Amino acid sequence: MESAMVNLERSVKKTDGILDNIVWKLDEFEKEITDDTVKAQTEDTVMNLLDSVTQVREDYEHLRRELQQVQELQRSVRAKLRYKTTQVEKNMQELRLKLSQTAMNSH
Repeated sequence: MESAMVNLERSVKKTDGILDNIVWKLDEFEKEITDDTVKAQTEDTVMNLLDSVTQVREDYEHLRRELQQVQELQRSVRAKLRYKTTQVEKNMQELRLKLSQTAMNSH
């Protein structure tokens, strides 16, 4: 589970990097658009950029869902561990009680 969290964190960092790159591309694009010929030439670039933004958004949503699933799994495992720990503690108390009773009866 820990490696899943590490992988998710890496993916989120990668997505952040992609988003930063998109912001940079948008800034550069705005600088380049100065006349109609450039605007006509960059139409394909804009469409590609929009496709990239859409893909990043989808990837981000997918990562977010995976992260929520991992968090839910962590909560479930934590609850099960608490329950099992409580059961082990109860069993140990019962065994200690039986041992002390056996020791008292043998004297």
